Amino acid sequence: MKIPMKIPIVLHDGKIKMSEFHKGKVRTALRDAGGPIRAEIHTLLPESRKMRAYVMGGLIPLAIYLDGHDHTDTEICEWYFEHFKREFTPHAIKIDGKIQVFGKSSKGSNALKLFAEKLQEHLAEQHGIEYSSKAVSPDEYRRFKDEIYPYQLEYADFISYAEAMKWIRKP
Repeated sequence: MKIPMKIPIVLHDGKIKMSEFHKGKVRTALRDAGGPIRAEIHTLLPESRKMRAYVMGGLIPLAIYLDGHDHTDTEICEWYFEHFKREFTPHAIKIDGKIQVFGKSSKGSNALKLFAEKLQEHLAEQHGIEYSSKAVSPDEYRRFKDEIYPYQLEYADFISYAEAMKWIRKP
């Protein structure tokens, strides 16, 4: 069994572009395999997948839960996400003579980090939750997601875990 390789390629205008070095690695893999090889293509996000998972799977459901709504309903989660974007990163556009307010995109590491910080400030102001520096660490959220979340029945388990890890403290 061979160890999988990560080869950076760029797909642009229907063409695959990669360096000569990586083309050689692909040719060698094809030759050594003696047949077809399996390749996976992943989109490169301009942000950390861990941070996005932490915001979408940790902070927003926590805000929903503390507001007394169903944190497992995807429509409610999407509504809250859009609401928080409008509240924390407003962008006004004039449409048909009326000013409409939309939320700016949270894509990109700086935009997502700013969004997470504002969401944490909101939770602190509205629900009296104080965040430690580990609250921004997506690694701790990943540990929760992998080890605890699959086996929990209630979102209260997330809160007790977060308090035990000193993510959140109520004054």
